Amino acid sequence: MPHVLDWLYGKGWDVYYMQRTGSKAFSARPQHANALKNAVAGLRAAGYRNIVLAGQSSGGTYSMIAAKENLGLHAMILTGSGPSSGPLSFDRALRDALAGRFIVMHFAKDRTIGQRNRTKVEAALASKGIPYMNIHEPGGIEGHSGAYLSTFSKRFGDCLLRFLEPGRRPSGSECNGK
Repeated sequence: MPHVLDWLYGKGWDVYYMQRTGSKAFSARPQHANALKNAVAGLRAAGYRNIVLAGQSSGGTYSMIAAKENLGLHAMILTGSGPSSGPLSFDRALRDALAGRFIVMHFAKDRTIGQRNRTKVEAALASKGIPYMNIHEPGGIEGHSGAYLSTFSKRFGDCLLRFLEPGRRPSGSECNGK
């Protein structure tokens, strides 16, 4: 589990973690997205209101596909997220996903999905007209699983918390791109 989820949990957020089971093939993506939609519906039925859907790699793809339907998400966090292949582009999936705010993180030397174009990601996020943070290749954190590092949580945990704080309209400059 990414350390940043432990960080959020330690700061008072409830964290519900789903482990993907089954194929990573493009044809299985709707199945995984439906599992996430069902989980969000269950959390909402249990009384949770500020639901943040987060996904690492393929989990980000499934999250974006699920959030193409308005789930009433407070926020979405995508780290090292695809899709990197198949008929759905990352930019399109990001544009189609619905949430109240977005945090997107990509790291240098990601050999799984390659490098994302900062300008394209920025344009997709800006087109939404909602608060967002685009943490793009921060120095000293590399690789596909950069968000799993405790150094990531120590460096970005507090600014992520400020950005996610309900009732506040964040500027997206909480991390100042660092």
